Order: sequence, then structure tokens, then C-alpha cells
Amino acid sequence: EFVLNTYNLVGDFTWSTSINFALNRNEVTDLNGQVIEGGFINRAIEGEALGVFFAREYAGVNSQNGDALYFLNRDPTQSEIDNGVAFQLDRFGNRYLVGPNDFSLAERIVIGNPNPDFTGGISNRFAYKGFDLDVLLQYVYGNDIYNGAGTFMSANASFYDNQTEDQLGRWQEAGNITDVPEERLFETNGDGESSRYLEDGSYMRLKTVTLGYNLPSTVLESINLRSLRLY
Repeated sequence: EFVLNTYNLVGDFTWSTSINFALNRNEVTDLNGQVIEGGFINRAIEGEALGVFFAREYAGVNSQNGDALYFLNRDPTQSEIDNGVAFQLDRFGNRYLVGPNDFSLAERIVIGNPNPDFTGGISNRFAYKGFDLDVLLQYVYGNDIYNGAGTFMSANASFYDNQTEDQLGRWQEAGNITDVPEERLFETNGDGESSRYLEDGSYMRLKTVTLGYNLPSTVLESINLRSLRLY
């Protein structure tokens, strides 16, 4: 953790700043080769940070038929080929893909990390003749969030739920280039737990703003008060 306090202006008008910055790193070192399952897709895996996201890797949409595609993340076996599994190569020709009917064949991999790269805040305080203004910004950078509701509300008509606006950009005819598969009522087409529903959790927010005024002592003496602040 690191904190830097500065006094930028000193006098009738004052301005001070406080900046804090924090890092936190962890690693699971020994589970005897196990992968400990958890809620949704969080897992404990040797060599990884605690709680990483472990799931299939979404590869987009087949532009010819609207199928959701997933990276196989391994070479297909001969028996899978003999059984007619529809493997295809990505546009670079070096990674195998499978469609929605073969979702379970795709290898799960680490697709994200809920732990941020760093966190912190920036606070500024301004003051002039009894008035003061405090402004606090808070930030988090580099963490992933898994949208567990995505398999219901961005699900290509797999469920009755109201759908998110991105579904308007779904695949509808051959040649469409989109990341949203064709809607198929009550059918599974891209709504499995995968990196499709992984989102960037980085943010900076204005957390607090406080404007205050300290009444002068000449006013307070007449009513027998030592201090009074309105904010």
C-alpha cells in the first residue's frame, strides 16, 4: 500500500490532495493436483490466484448458420472425429472450435480473475474563508466479473426471461457478423457458462462529495457555542 499527501495551495485558499494505491497478490500453491469447485465458475487451482474463473472459452458465432462457437482448447480425439463431431478451425487455422451441441467437449480453462490488479482512491480538499469542499474518487482496475444472470437474460430465447438489448444484434441470416448467436426458443445456443458472460470490473466512481461551512467565532460567541459546521 502507498499513500501520498500533498499541499498544493496554502493561504486564504487551500488545496490538499491524498492519493492511495494498493496491490494484493495471492497464489494457490498446493492442492495435490485437484481443482476445487465453487459457486458459478470460481475455482481454486494450483498456480493461480484464489477464485479464478474456470470455464469454456466462447469463440463467437458461425456466420453461416448462427451457431454459438467455443474453443476446444485441445486436439480432437480420433473417436470424436469418427463419431461425426463437427470440429472446425478458427480463422487463423490453429485452434479447433465446436458448436453448441458439443459444448461439453470444450476444455475448461482459466478465463479471468476476480482479483483486481490494483485499487485506490484520490481525495481533494479545498477551503476558503470558512467554506470547505471534499471530493473523493475511488477506483478499481483489472478485475473480471462473471455475470451469472447472463445465461438467463442474454440467452438467445432459451428462457422466458426479458432479454438484454444486445439480443437485437443477434445472428439472423447467412453472412451476419455478430457475437450474439441466433435466437432459438427453448434451445441451447450459446447460453452455457463461458467467457461470453465475463465482464471487465474496472471502474472509477465519484464516491463522496461534501460541501461545508464553519460559522465564524464572532457569530458563535453571541450564542455561547464553540463551533458550528453546516454541511
